[in-house]
Amino acid sequence: MATTTTTLTPVDGRLQQALYDIAHAFRRGITVPAHLRAYGGPWWQSPQGLWLDLDDALTLTFYGTAGFPSPVTVGFRVIDTAGRIVSHANQAKFTLEGGAHRKVLTQFEGLLIAHHAVVPASAPPRGALYVRSGVDRNVGPNDFFIPVLFAGYLSQYQTLIGWPGSGLIDPLEGPGYTNTIVGAAPAAGADIAYSTVVNYTYRVRSVSATLTTSATAGNRQVVFVFGDGTNNIWRASFSPAQVASTTRTYQLGSRLGYEELATVPLGANAIITSSLPDLVLRGGYTFASSTTGLLVGDQWSTQDIAVEQWISP
Repeated sequence: MATTTTTLTPVDGRLQQALYDIAHAFRRGITVPAHLRAYGGPWWQSPQGLWLDLDDALTLTFYGTAGFPSPVTVGFRVIDTAGRIVSHANQAKFTLEGGAHRKVLTQFEGLLIAHHAVVPASAPPRGALYVRSGVDRNVGPNDFFIPVLFAGYLSQYQTLIGWPGSGLIDPLEGPGYTNTIVGAAPAAGADIAYSTVVNYTYRVRSVSATLTTSATAGNRQVVFVFGDGTNNIWRASFSPAQVASTTRTYQLGSRLGYEELATVPLGANAIITSSLPDLVLRGGYTFASSTTGLLVGDQWSTQDIAVEQWISP
């Protein structure tokens, strides 16, 4: 009578994986939290997220630019303790100049699976509204802030940012907001003195200001000065000197590559131009004129300062 010999061979790798998956499925049925079991669906599609307790809060901080009030809708989705997907949404309007507005969302418990901030298409240009969101654990005197969930600019071309997906964008990354700052005219006989707004960073593109001199004889020699509030970081001197009873516009252009030492056109009402380096100013930096021979009846105009600016919390 013939006999049959059975040879045992190593288990195929795919079979090993299948056995592991089956065991893993049974383990999950025992150990997975109740809210995920109630959520249902295949075990390999169980949602990923961040667990939030009742003493936690989603904390959003907005940095806005004056002149661009924009409604911002913030929302999130959680799987609550009963396994239900619950959506929340809140809307607010932020108009602060260079300051921060904080919105805190509390009183919910569950697995956070999505979180976002969105603005309408009429939102401000890029660089004018920045948002940062994270989780504040154990809200109260002993709270602590975990790493930020998302951060970036909201604009007419980037109307939504959120978690997961958007990542963390530093406020100084990418192009800024193109703006023209108008500095106030000083009193008669006084020089220009302008200070940049805190919580902003500026790249200066051009500067223009006009000096009208009185009939009192004398030469006025103009210098534009940029400083950090303590030290001078760039000085631009103009020539020739301005005489009595004349109006002259002084202007600087970023990286023009030349310096014009004569007024154009020559005469009572003239323009004189000089070049400006790639100059970056932080909040609290200064722009001023230093006019040798300035007299009581002389008058500086407002200043037009064209900049590219970023919010810098």
